[in-house]
Amino acid sequence: MTRSSRFGILAYLILSFDLFCAAGTFRFDGIVIQGNTKTKAVVFRDQIPFEVGELLTSDQLMRIPEQVESNLRNLNLFNEVHCLVSILKEDDGVIPWKLYIAVIEKWYLWPIPFLEFADRNVNQWSEFRFDPDRTNYGVYLFQYNLGGMNHTLKWSLIHGYTRMQGVEYQSARIGTQRRVRVSAEFRNSSNTEVWVSTSNNRLNFFASENLRAITRQKAHLGIQYYRSPNKSIYAAGTVGGIRLNDTNVLELNPYFLGDGIGKLKFSMGQLSYTEERRNNRFLPTEGTYLELGSSFSMLRSDEGRLQRVSSVGLRTGAWFKLGSKTSVYGVVRGNVKWSNRPLPYVEARALGYSDYIRGYEYRVIDGHAFGYVRHGVRYHILEDRIPINRMPLSNYRIVNTKILAGLFLDHGYVADSHILNRGDRYENELAGTYLYAYGLSMEGSFYYDKVFRFEISRNASGDAGVSLYFRQAI
Repeated sequence: MTRSSRFGILAYLILSFDLFCAAGTFRFDGIVIQGNTKTKAVVFRDQIPFEVGELLTSDQLMRIPEQVESNLRNLNLFNEVHCLVSILKEDDGVIPWKLYIAVIEKWYLWPIPFLEFADRNVNQWSEFRFDPDRTNYGVYLFQYNLGGMNHTLKWSLIHGYTRMQGVEYQSARIGTQRRVRVSAEFRNSSNTEVWVSTSNNRLNFFASENLRAITRQKAHLGIQYYRSPNKSIYAAGTVGGIRLNDTNVLELNPYFLGDGIGKLKFSMGQLSYTEERRNNRFLPTEGTYLELGSSFSMLRSDEGRLQRVSSVGLRTGAWFKLGSKTSVYGVVRGNVKWSNRPLPYVEARALGYSDYIRGYEYRVIDGHAFGYVRHGVRYHILEDRIPINRMPLSNYRIVNTKILAGLFLDHGYVADSHILNRGDRYENELAGTYLYAYGLSMEGSFYYDKVFRFEISRNASGDAGVSLYFRQAI
């Protein structure tokens, strides 16, 4: 069956959905899937929040197509997802129905040579005049959807500014009720240059002449339990180590790993609860997200000194459509760490690293606790399926495209009372102050998961800037 005929059938099913009676009890009679040449039916079934034979009201039924589409889209296995309800003939006062699902699958094996900048963001790289020595290059090999069961295997071989070898694996759902996924990762990395300290809320760098100044190893094992397609509990354990191979790092910052420590082993346990209801986790415009997490780490030096570090964190957000062309959003993020000793420098990274306030891309703010809120309003310039007939990969000839223009306001706060690295070596004046920035944004996504964001911003310090981000689901 061709794609045009497949979507023609779906267009016909829209009519049957619109004509069904708004009152009554509806019985789920199963799913019909089209386009899944590799993905097994059980993967689709995992994303449906009810069982065959279960009875639903008409209000529940009306929400099903959009909900299941979002769940399947967030698996990142498909370039297109369409879900529709087909009402069958009434049976003893109960109305049976089936869910029709049509997909276009992605290409699941990707050997990708790459070249990328190694700094925190493109703004920091620009301060080094886009020095090509501050780039990473190598090969990623990704195998998604192994066996059609949504196993994932990733290999990384990176050279350049960072040298890294890594392998990651995430299982399909396992168990009699298919509620558990297992993940594992091993990574070994090293750098000649180190983010050695902070001054004036900017990173200071030290580059060793003859040594890999810092080496890191990490092994990770996690288990995720799904209470439903949208709710899960995650538990994980991580062990690893960090070693400073150049003594100049300790001379520049004795508190990099703790007071005079040059080698550190760590073990960490994590526990989190997640509710995922966004229509697209890469660039959402509708839905909600909630993540509550905690961790406990043991840091041990070669001399046997032990430090305990605990943390709790929150990430939540809501996205709403105000009309066919306008949407608004709000995101809240916070994290608090505490320890039996002052935090070493590597444990005190708050904003400007993986978490940040837009408008402060050139700055880093260290501390034991931080929180921020993001608000924005967007105008939807384009949401369409764009054909590219000359695309050699047939699965990629239709580009689901979204372009959004917006206004944003971010504000937040960092507390740093637990940081050890202080005095003449350390300036962190933005901690303990009210941080905010506002600006204009242009965002877009292609194939659901290839995302870009361009922003013009101004922050509370009066700094104006331009930022460009790229993100891909890898």
